[in-house]
Amino acid sequence: ELTRCCYLVPSSRDVATWFHPHEMLLPGSILTRCCYLVLSSRDVATWFHPHEMLLPGSILMRCCYLVPSSRDVATWFYPHEMLLPGSILTRCCYLVPSSRDVATWFHPHEMLLPGSFLTRCCYLVPSSRDVATWFYPHEMLLPGSFLMRCCYLVLSSRDVATWFLPHEMLLPGSFLMRCCYLVPSSRDVATWFLPHEMLLPGFILTRCCYLVPSSRDVATWFHPHEMLLPGSILTRCCYLVPSS
Repeated sequence: ELTRCCYLVPSSRDVATWFHPHEMLLPGSILTRCCYLVLSSRDVATWFHPHEMLLPGSILMRCCYLVPSSRDVATWFYPHEMLLPGSILTRCCYLVPSSRDVATWFHPHEMLLPGSFLTRCCYLVPSSRDVATWFYPHEMLLPGSFLMRCCYLVLSSRDVATWFLPHEMLLPGSFLMRCCYLVPSSRDVATWFLPHEMLLPGFILTRCCYLVPSSRDVATWFHPHEMLLPGSILTRCCYLVPSS
């Protein structure tokens, strides 16, 4: 079944449809005729011919760069508008979310010009309270700066974002060294494991280090070799896809 229909694509009406893998290659097949799916500005999925990315005058050539506006409205632009001075994408081709979930456009050079907004605060990170905060780019490097003191953000098992020192990934005994590999358990509980547990025989991550969701949204662990051993569950069904 998965060989017969192992390529799943959403239709233009949000209906998942299966296709044969060779349909990506055979001339005249449906995926060859319409194998490029894009979202229109009204959230309607539309199929286009693969060559429409190249043919002058085709719809994807005329409007093949889709960006969300600051009001969550998808807008199409010409591909060359990324390059032509004065075009809208040149004037405002860097889109960043503000701390209030408002998308804002900036000039590309604002990443470089001293004193510009993106130079003053061009690194956006979520705080532990879901508040987006801007930082200077050099704060990643300067000792004592905020991002140097706490520039590694991880989610705890209770969905609380926590910052850690960058060296904590390396220093023995540090928190991130003791538990720097976070995986979701089968009950949606995030659990930390030692980094070497991926390698040492007998550890939980070695015994079950491949996590896949079951068809009932239950996460199940499998042995790493089960991807290779004939007859194992991952060999028998090692490509898990959502049904339509």
